[in-house]
Amino acid sequence: MTAATTAPTLSDRRLLKLLADGSSFGVAELSNLLEVTPTAVRNRLERALAAGWIGRQIDTTQPSRRGRPQHAYQITAKGIASLGVSLDHLAQAMWQTIVEVEDENLREKLLTSVASHLNQRLDQVAEGETENPLVRLQTALEMMDYVVEVTPSSKGSEDGGFLPIVDIPACPYPQLVEADDDRSMCRLEEQLFSKLAGQPVKLSSCRLDGDGKCQFHA
Repeated sequence: MTAATTAPTLSDRRLLKLLADGSSFGVAELSNLLEVTPTAVRNRLERALAAGWIGRQIDTTQPSRRGRPQHAYQITAKGIASLGVSLDHLAQAMWQTIVEVEDENLREKLLTSVASHLNQRLDQVAEGETENPLVRLQTALEMMDYVVEVTPSSKGSEDGGFLPIVDIPACPYPQLVEADDDRSMCRLEEQLFSKLAGQPVKLSSCRLDGDGKCQFHA
């Protein structure tokens, strides 16, 4: 994995926090503020530059050493975004709130709404990617980081369209479903896959039942 796709480490975040208010510092200033050697600062700066978290410009307020201009470093919009708090805990809390809704009709409405919003976002991203509905469905799910294989059923639909089979060997949300054996995520996926496929898709086997993989059929 390259530096450009890696989340900031703790030392990276310390550097970025110093620049987060729009301040601009040189290596010597950062060395003092971070209480590390100039060499360590330069290593962090090079990593942050490669990731696009910071930018630099020649510092005209400082005298240049022989053939080596002094630079000042500033945080970029990407750097500010990288300091954001992970959404994992918020997502888990919100999902648990949905699961604990006692009104079954209300819970199903919430799941349908979540599936609709996910479908809209995926449609916008995947628009124009391919005309093949099987490839389009697989592409959309891979955008959500699903480990998935979409294949056509051996039996086509009555109107000649495709009937997809969606195989998921590894649950994408184990921390949400395997702890309490809740099936709300399964119903959410049924709704999402149905919207993406343009036809009803139902869960036919599930890892929560001891099966080797989750499989959905139209």
